[in-house]
Parts: sequence; structure tokens; C-alpha cells
Amino acid sequence: MSTDKAIRVGQKLPKNYKKMAQSACNCGATYSIIHEEPFAETKRALKQVAHLKSILSDEHVDEKHRVHLTSYDLDE
Repeated sequence: MSTDKAIRVGQKLPKNYKKMAQSACNCGATYSIIHEEPFAETKRALKQVAHLKSILSDEHVDEKHRVHLTSYDLDE
């Protein structure tokens, strides 16, 4: 199970997590990519930015997703 996450900007950073990157959707929703401090890796976070953008874009295509979630678990 991945401990890497994307949380909406403005949410409190969980204890022992480090902000690694930031990503935004075309609709204006902005997220921070966060990793647990002992496992933080910039290269992985930059790949996750592209993955998160894909997730957010796909949600706009699917009618059942009217609003983005406040956080996402990231596996990549």
C-alpha cells in the first residue's frame, strides 16, 4: 500500500509527511504531492504530478465525478 498522497492545497500536512511537488487541474483545483519523510523522493514525486493530472482530467470526462476528492492515494 502506497503512502504517497495528493492533498488539496490548504489542507493540513499530516505528521511526518513532506511536500514534494504541486499540481493543478485546468478547473483550478490545486494539490500538493506529499511523501512520508523517510521515503521522500523528488524523482518519484515529479512522475506523480503527471499521473495526478491524468486522474483529474479523467474525472471531468466522467459524469459521476462532479467535484474532485480532497485527497488521492498515489501508487506511481
